[in-house]
Amino acid sequence: PGGFNILLSHSPWGYHQAIARSIPLTLSGHTHGGQVVLRLPGFSLSPAMFLYPYIEGLYWNEGVALYVTRGCGTTGPPVRINCKPEITVITLTRG
Repeated sequence: PGGFNILLSHSPWGYHQAIARSIPLTLSGHTHGGQVVLRLPGFSLSPAMFLYPYIEGLYWNEGVALYVTRGCGTTGPPVRINCKPEITVITLTRG
């Protein structure tokens, strides 16, 4: 009670549960940011988009945040195209 809860979930699939439980922040990875991405101005396409609704970055739904990091690794072929690896540093401050 009175604390700030964070859901740390390997994949973003837990985000809907966080919304249902009003957990204000979910941090996840697993998607490798799509790993192979076609990027055009204002548009991105990756095969991962057909499996995961959230593949990289910050999302908001019903006042609940999800951040999905691209991470540093790969799955399957050891290649990343238009999807640089990242290490994310998040600083939380009392609001």
